Amino acid sequence: MRDVRYGWMVVRLCLPAIGFACGALIVELVAQNFSGHAMLAELAAGLTLIGAVLLLATAGAVMVAVIRYWRWERGDSIDCVRCGGLLGIERSGRWGPYRKCLACGRNESAKTYI
Repeated sequence: MRDVRYGWMVVRLCLPAIGFACGALIVELVAQNFSGHAMLAELAAGLTLIGAVLLLATAGAVMVAVIRYWRWERGDSIDCVRCGGLLGIERSGRWGPYRKCLACGRNESAKTYI
């Protein structure tokens, strides 16, 4: 059970990178279809530039995910009290600030870690 939980944690860490990569793929496919038309050729060039920016964002998101996972493995990050998984960003909620565990999905009070 523990291996599956941490596997999902890695997937949740990589979701922004996967989203950027899918966006880049869709933009590039649209640009490729537009490049065949004379009136849409300039738009295709702009879409190609947007696709390149999305690929750079993908690389950045992968680097952030790898660094966060590496820091969690070393013990330099805040862990979930219940399962030991990596906690997400601090959010404000109904009962104060909290962090969501990327492994088990439970909410942890940010006041616990002050």
